[in-house]
Amino acid sequence: MRTFRNQFTFGIILLWRVSFSQNIESNDSYKTVLRMKLKMDDDPILYLDELKSAQMNVLHQSCEKYLFMDNQMTSNEKLNLQAGMIKEEAYYLSKIEYNRKLPVKIKQNIRYNYFSSMLDND
Repeated sequence: MRTFRNQFTFGIILLWRVSFSQNIESNDSYKTVLRMKLKMDDDPILYLDELKSAQMNVLHQSCEKYLFMDNQMTSNEKLNLQAGMIKEEAYYLSKIEYNRKLPVKIKQNIRYNYFSSMLDND
């Protein structure tokens, strides 16, 4: 009788732990998006006001939205849709070639007469 009670208690505790436990291992998509977001957080282009940084901001916000949705246990359909949006935005970002042309400084050919300042004093 005592062993049955111990086995029953052990079974209840085991079922309790299994049913109310959190998934410790996250999926590969979550890890990839998290790496992308952390990499973009460190990138100074994110904080500039240029074409590429604007698209990177959009991608960064999409990554944050994906991570939030995954933490809220959203359905897989919505997560896959958000992952597809991230993939499209990353592809668009990779195609941007922003080479801002700086104006070329033209050196003026100015000749200085170093003796003229001495002549003015006389």
